Amino acid sequence: HFDHYVTSKRSSREAFCSKLNIDPKKRIILFASVSSLNPTEWQVLHLLDKALSDGRLPDDVIILFRHHPVGDMVKGDVGYSDNIIFDQSKTVFGKEKTC
Repeated sequence: HFDHYVTSKRSSREAFCSKLNIDPKKRIILFASVSSLNPTEWQVLHLLDKALSDGRLPDDVIILFRHHPVGDMVKGDVGYSDNIIFDQSKTVFGKEKTC
């Protein structure tokens, strides 16, 4: 629901994937963090990663993790995985009213 705050031009899928080093042929599962509202969300991310590694999800899938605009997720024991891209390019919202 934060899309209306973004005013920059949208990039193509190819440019978006290139920026994040994602194969554009892969399907993307967006995992959007809710930050401190769910301190164990890393466990869900871990389960998705395990399902990909175990072949229970198709191998043409990548998980794109995006932090909540006002916080960061604790990664827990997820750490590094070829199945997960941690997108650090979030838009941070301030207290100033812009609309």
